[in-house]
Amino acid sequence: MGYIYALLFSISIYICVLNLSIVKFEKKNMILWIGVVSLIAGTIGLINNGLIILVVNLSVVLMMYLQQKIVLTGIITSIFSTIIFVVSDYVRELIAIEVFNVDIFESIGFLEYLSMWILVYLISYLISLVLGFFIRKKVSSMEMYLRFKTCILIVIILILTVVIYYINIILNEGYTPSSNLVKVNGALFITYFILLLVVVFSVLSTVKKEIKLKDDINQLENLREYTKNLEDLYLTFRKFKHDHTNIITSMAGYIEENDMSGLKEFFEKNISPLTCELNMDKYSILRLQNIKAIELKGILSSKIIVAQNQNIKVSIDIIGSIDKINIEALDICRIIGIILDNSIEAAVECRNPEIKIALVNNINNNSVQMIFVNNYCRKLSVPNISKIFERNYSTKGKNRGLGLSNLKEIINKYDNVILDTSIKENKFIQILEIY
Repeated sequence: MGYIYALLFSISIYICVLNLSIVKFEKKNMILWIGVVSLIAGTIGLINNGLIILVVNLSVVLMMYLQQKIVLTGIITSIFSTIIFVVSDYVRELIAIEVFNVDIFESIGFLEYLSMWILVYLISYLISLVLGFFIRKKVSSMEMYLRFKTCILIVIILILTVVIYYINIILNEGYTPSSNLVKVNGALFITYFILLLVVVFSVLSTVKKEIKLKDDINQLENLREYTKNLEDLYLTFRKFKHDHTNIITSMAGYIEENDMSGLKEFFEKNISPLTCELNMDKYSILRLQNIKAIELKGILSSKIIVAQNQNIKVSIDIIGSIDKINIEALDICRIIGIILDNSIEAAVECRNPEIKIALVNNINNNSVQMIFVNNYCRKLSVPNISKIFERNYSTKGKNRGLGLSNLKEIINKYDNVILDTSIKENKFIQILEIY
């Protein structure tokens, strides 16, 4: 019976995990995982039936750690799933008593036992599906930004909830079971569960507001830096305009005297350096005026300035006016930030570092296409395109490889975003298209 309970309980928990988790799992792997966990939990459950719950919860933490390399996310998901299971079980008992007028304390056969679990699965699925929807809505722009202290607070709240639930269950074992006791406990557990959701979502809302504030501050700083660059360019042009008349007058003097050698020397000493300065790629930032989406302009200008400060040649072309991006502001900033940070890091190692950026407003299919190209000089460690988005995969050494995996997780949230990555002739090319 222990193995059957372990299997049925594991299925219930993993149903909740699938709905609650932001990370997507392959169903084949999930079925295999449930089978292995049920076998282990059932065996350990021969010692103590209560250990089954612990083993299944630890398995969820382990599975999510292997997928995300984040322990706290797994802990939160596993405990939340257990709480949903407990609440679902009490809702099932209340339905059996109130709707079907069934005496839940009578001995039941295997089919009735299985029917009971199917009802628990259905309730768990509906609760976790609704919660998962709201969690993803709240956490969609902050899953990688939840502060450690916030996660710890949520874990403590959930653990206390589980402790209170099971203490209540254990204490009630000393009383004669009755329908009234089940009703009281069911109402108590459901009420507590609703209060728990209010607290957790309040915490998430507070964190999200804090993150939004930090993002607004970063965007303001990016735009301030962009404005400063525009002011510097304006002063340079004013200086050129001021000197333009004197330059023409000086050249006219050499021409009138037919002093070609003097004119050549004057040109090489005074005009040629000025021409090089005016042709410097830093003036490409002026093309950002065609971008009306403030958050996109802010992150691009910030990263372009960072690249130029590291002596990387940056060229940018913008076709059409980029008025709107159909993606959350924070997410587009994170996507562009990760792509350009990696581009800068790769290009700076080359003898002639260069980054090319192109933005195209495709009116025909109502999309914005962004193309990022940087030179890549690691001939002995060319990244494997099929693996670069895996967590911890990197050609740069240990404790690296989180950027592109985070990039993949962000993009996977959107059905209207496509990222194509390739390497051609030592050029790392990423094409991002947003519909």
